[in-house]
Amino acid sequence: MPLSPFTVRKASAVLECKVLAVVVGYVTAVILVVLSFGVLMQIWPGLFPNPATGVPLGAGALAVALALNLVFALVGGYVSALIAMGNRRRVAVILGLVMIVLGTLTMFLEKGVKPLWWYGIFFILLVPCTVFGASLREKKLRPPKSGNISCSV
Repeated sequence: MPLSPFTVRKASAVLECKVLAVVVGYVTAVILVVLSFGVLMQIWPGLFPNPATGVPLGAGALAVALALNLVFALVGGYVSALIAMGNRRRVAVILGLVMIVLGTLTMFLEKGVKPLWWYGIFFILLVPCTVFGASLREKKLRPPKSGNISCSV
């Protein structure tokens, strides 16, 4: 059965929306993490010591960092579900996997700033957080009334 140009165009638009959803979800999470750590460093300067000093992060700083990263991963999943077309949970899983890959790169670049157990907990909870964020958005969605091709931004 030959593909019609409309079918190819629709499939391409859906794929573009899914890629856009992952990118925007990731960028949203990163911006929120960076902004929140910037604010926390101004409000509570002793919580996060400068890594150049060699002072390790304390348990409080590690707990705050883990909580913020996971909450903002959830927000990233929610944002990706806002944009994605089709299976929004699959997009959230892909977002979580992308975050794990880039988090692994960050782990090697930080060279021991956070202990390995922190990354283990973070990586285990990352995909469930992004999927939970997407499921929060899915509960609010209604089926589309028309067959228009557009990202739901």
